[in-house]
Amino acid sequence: MKSLPRFVIAAAAAACLISCSRSMHEDMGKRLETDGDIKGAIEEYRQAVTDAPKSIHAHTILGQALLRSGENRAAISEFQEATKIDVKLPQSHVALGEALVKAGDLNEAKDEFELAQIYDNKSAPAVRGLGLVLEKQGNIKGAEQKYRQAVEYAPDYADAHESLGVMLGRNGDAPGGRTEVEKAAALRSVANKQDKSTN
Repeated sequence: MKSLPRFVIAAAAAACLISCSRSMHEDMGKRLETDGDIKGAIEEYRQAVTDAPKSIHAHTILGQALLRSGENRAAISEFQEATKIDVKLPQSHVALGEALVKAGDLNEAKDEFELAQIYDNKSAPAVRGLGLVLEKQGNIKGAEQKYRQAVEYAPDYADAHESLGVMLGRNGDAPGGRTEVEKAAALRSVANKQDKSTN
C-alpha cells in the first residue's frame, strides 16, 4: 500500500488545525454570549474569522453578534464578506439584507433579498425580508402578502409568524396578530426543547 506524500499530510493537518481553532473560538464566543459578555464573544468570533477568513460560517456568526450589539455597519461588512465567499448562498444574502433593513438601507436590502430568491425561489427568509422592506416603506398590504407567503413556504418559520403577527396587531387586527405571535412562540419553544435534547 502506497502512503500519501508528506506535503498532502501536512496540508491536511494544517486544514484540521485551522478548522479546530475556528470551532474553539466560536464555542468560546457562544459561552461568553450566554454569560452576557457580548464584547468578549465578539472578540472570540473575530479570532475565528482571523483563523478561517474564507469561512462563511465564521463571518456570519460574527455578523450576527455585531448586530445584537448594535454595530450594524460592522455586521454589514461581515455579511458582505460571506456573500463574496459564495455569492450563490441565499442565507448570506438574507443575513445581509436583514442587517441593511436595521441600518435603514431599504433599497440595498431589497436587492439582497431578491438575490436570495434568485438562488432559492422558495426562500421563506428572503420573502419575509421583502415583507420587512415593504412594511418599513409603509406598504402594509404588500408586507402582509409577503409574510403570509413566507408562512406558506415554511409553516414552521417562527420569524415569519412573528413578523406577520406584530404587523397585524399594529394595524388593527389584534386577534389575528395575537394568533400569529402565539404560533411563533410555540414554534420557538419546540425548537428550544429540541436544541436542549441534542446538546
